[in-house]
Amino acid sequence: MLEYNIIVGIDLGQQTDYTVLSILELIPGSHQNKPLYNLVYVYRVPLKTPYPLIINWIVWVVETMLSTRSYIVIVDYTGVGRPIVDALRDKEIHLIAANITSGSTAHWRYGTEVGIPKIELVTTLLLVLNTLRLRIPKATELLEHLIQEFVSFKKAPRINHGSSYEAAQGYHDDIVISISLAVWYGEFMAKGGNSISISSEL
Repeated sequence: MLEYNIIVGIDLGQQTDYTVLSILELIPGSHQNKPLYNLVYVYRVPLKTPYPLIINWIVWVVETMLSTRSYIVIVDYTGVGRPIVDALRDKEIHLIAANITSGSTAHWRYGTEVGIPKIELVTTLLLVLNTLRLRIPKATELLEHLIQEFVSFKKAPRINHGSSYEAAQGYHDDIVISISLAVWYGEFMAKGGNSISISSEL
């Protein structure tokens, strides 16, 4: 059962990486009993924006755009994101903190934090794209940047074993990660969480 019809994905950055917020509307069971996703909003915060302003802006978006909607925010708290997640929780933003890992299996902690392998994030997004279940309007403000990120994204070998995805040198992947966080959680809800193992630690 799908709990929310709006999923917000946030990839956090400041100095060299952007903070990007994407809002996806989820339409359950619309494509071969699988959900469709409509990208209804995406915004990239300018580099070097102070964290307090980023926090206030996220709160403003949620309170003004989503106040009457059933929503969940899934936010990357890898590295610099931890204090921002704490601040957003203090503001009573309904969120799940995601730690993007290099592992192979996603793990939940306390039901409010999850470790997600980056390769799982990206392959989930690719699957949804390949089955035509992500709708991106032509009028999307960052459409050119989004296409550039998709094109520059590539599969790269990891030092130990396997592979992952990353942006080509000189390019960003912040929009892709923001959208993939929202899509990943939508697919997780659609599956009822059956493909995810629960752990006390990330």
